[in-house]
Formats: sequence, structure tokens, C-alpha cells
Amino acid sequence: MRRAISLLLLAVTWSMAAQADERPRRGETAAPLSPEESSRAVKLPEGFTLELVASKPLIAHPSSICWDERGRLYVGEWRNSGTIKRLRDDDGDGRMDQAQLWADQLPPCHAIRPARGGLIAACDSELFYLADR
Repeated sequence: MRRAISLLLLAVTWSMAAQADERPRRGETAAPLSPEESSRAVKLPEGFTLELVASKPLIAHPSSICWDERGRLYVGEWRNSGTIKRLRDDDGDGRMDQAQLWADQLPPCHAIRPARGGLIAACDSELFYLADR
């Protein structure tokens, strides 16, 4: 029993040492993963799938997403000021091809939600109703 525990601790130590070689050291940063690499790195429960639908250059600094009642995808972005973009899949492959600036000059946007033909946006300490006309 004692030998089995020792071997297990040794295996865990080797595993941790191998992982430590792959991780950045204190003060260093890891190179960012591509969107495809990031999606492959996500661990999902059995029966679930993850599909990449949008990435740079269409969106940057996403903070929230939602689909409206017509199935259109909106992305809230958080930069110096808040923006909301409506994304479009032109060729039907499931990946967004175009991003239209839908609202800008908002405070940083934390959440968006479809409502009554528009969106409700939670931006800092304010709520906005943005009509789609």
C-alpha cells in the first residue's frame, strides 16, 4: 500500500513537472490561442458541441451576446465605449461573414437582451432600450 501511494505521488509529481514546463513562468505571459485552438481546448459534457461562429476581425472585446426573435445575432463589445454589432451569415455555413455597427457611443456594455423588436442593453449603471427601426 505504501509503495502504491509513493508511486502515485511520484507520477503526480512528474505530471506536474511536465505541465510546469509548458506553463509560463512568473512574470511571463502565454501566447494567445487562435479562436480555433481555443474552441478545441474547451472541455464539454458528453453530447454537447461547440462551434465557432464569429471571431476577430468581426468582433473584438465581446462582453455579451444574444439572438433576437428573428434569429439575428447581436454582440455587445466593451472597449473605451460600448458598442453593439449585428452579425450576419451571408453564405449559410454557420459562420458570421459581416458585422454591422448597430449601436455605439454607449457606456461599456455588460449585457444585452432582445425585447419588443429591439434590445435592452445594461451599460454600467444604466439600462437602455434600443429600438430596431
